[in-house]
Amino acid sequence: MAPIPKIKQPSVSSFDEPAVREDVEMLHRLARGLQGKFVVSTFFANPSGEDKGGGIISHHAIGDIDGMVDAVMAHATTPHANCYVCPKLMRNSLERGKKGAEADVVAVLALVADMDEDRGFGGASMVASMKARKAQASVLPRLRRRL
Repeated sequence: MAPIPKIKQPSVSSFDEPAVREDVEMLHRLARGLQGKFVVSTFFANPSGEDKGGGIISHHAIGDIDGMVDAVMAHATTPHANCYVCPKLMRNSLERGKKGAEADVVAVLALVADMDEDRGFGGASMVASMKARKAQASVLPRLRRRL
């Protein structure tokens, strides 16, 4: 896939390019040696609450870090753009323009908690619960060694 041409963007952006790049690089490290491709989805939310604005889907081979970062950053100043890089690999034969479904997943690289405050799914209690479980998990190997 040809790289997306660079476009001169206005200077106002809420996207943090170094953070985007860091996350994309992490996903590509996790995917080394696997088969499949990444999907970047950009949807355009309507500020009135209706979510039928359509979107743009792009596919990226493992190793195409710059292409994925460019696909996200191309919308850095697009009003109401919601870019999402799913931490999973989809089958290589996934049709162009499709984001895929459960049957198209070939590898899951991370689990994500969708904690959308705007839809009433705040994550404060979930984060506290995860911290408690993480603390318990770090103690278990030490306990097992003692037994």
